[in-house]
Amino acid sequence: MWLDVRHGRITIHHVAKKAGVAISSVSRVLSNHADVSDDMRLKVEKAVAELGYEPDYLAQSLRKGATQTIGFMIRDITNPLFSIVAQSAEFELHKAGYSIILINSHGDAATEKENFSLFKRRRIDGIIASLVSEDS
Repeated sequence: MWLDVRHGRITIHHVAKKAGVAISSVSRVLSNHADVSDDMRLKVEKAVAELGYEPDYLAQSLRKGATQTIGFMIRDITNPLFSIVAQSAEFELHKAGYSIILINSHGDAATEKENFSLFKRRRIDGIIASLVSEDS
């Protein structure tokens, strides 16, 4: 297995080298571009499988300007209603290609403010929240 020494991870550069193709070809295959031959797709997919390549979601989010992540803040995770809502939201968001960050505010307005700040720093794409008060 080849690793990027700086980050300890396999990159598309490694996949391209293993498949014997250009980096741009790997990118087109991984992006499901229509203009890719079956032979090229097979070479790249084989190299991806052999190397255990996984996309760098941080790099993708910087390129796309979106994290594909939704923040979900609940005031009391032990409340069965909130648990059901969170589970349903996660299921639907996953189908749409989103991840969810679930945070429990414990019914504390100050914690809610801290959590909103955390969501902002993580540049999430949206927020679902059950708040203690409208001032949060």
